[in-house]
Amino acid sequence: LKSTKIKEILIEQGDSLEDSQIGVNYHNIAVVYRYLGKYDLCVEFFKKAIDTYEQHKEPYLLGLAASYTHLGSAYRHIKDYEKSLEYHFLSLKIYEENVGLDHFDVATVYNNIAYTFSEINEPDKNLDYTQRAVKIYEQHLEPTHPYLLISYSNLALAFFENDNFNEAKFYIEHVVEVRKKTLAEDDVDLTNVLHWQKQIYQALNSVNEK
Repeated sequence: LKSTKIKEILIEQGDSLEDSQIGVNYHNIAVVYRYLGKYDLCVEFFKKAIDTYEQHKEPYLLGLAASYTHLGSAYRHIKDYEKSLEYHFLSLKIYEENVGLDHFDVATVYNNIAYTFSEINEPDKNLDYTQRAVKIYEQHLEPTHPYLLISYSNLALAFFENDNFNEAKFYIEHVVEVRKKTLAEDDVDLTNVLHWQKQIYQALNSVNEK
């Protein structure tokens, strides 16, 4: 915060270099507030970062995209889902126009969009964007990479929410198999995926018994 105050003073004195770089400070402050769970302040500083990046777009386009993504996530945490989707799609537009929608960071945006659709009870759109994220991760990561395993877990739950229990079973079994090899029996991540595997099996058995 002290560094940011100094930069703000220099900007007032006409230092254009500090004007262009202060967005990074605002972004970093916002990230700290996000980890502290202070989402109102998080939104405030991401907006300040975005205002700065939008004035100096060329060197900071991907930084702007990242700030849009983070701001969208912050809005989701305070349950402003319309704003959340608005900023995630602004982020996607920048990626599409500059690096393409197969860029690794796009998977993060897709996941965040999926989370938002899940929270507003639109399971079909949740599934759609989760699948898009998985497709990108599969192009860049090994099948046992933690990011891909998280996405497979998300995909299993998305299929579960869409009552496609066979597909849910397929993905959760892959996650459980890898997690059992890499995690302790009492690890919370393993416990969670085992819980969801049980839920999926119960749903599938219920359907098969009808």
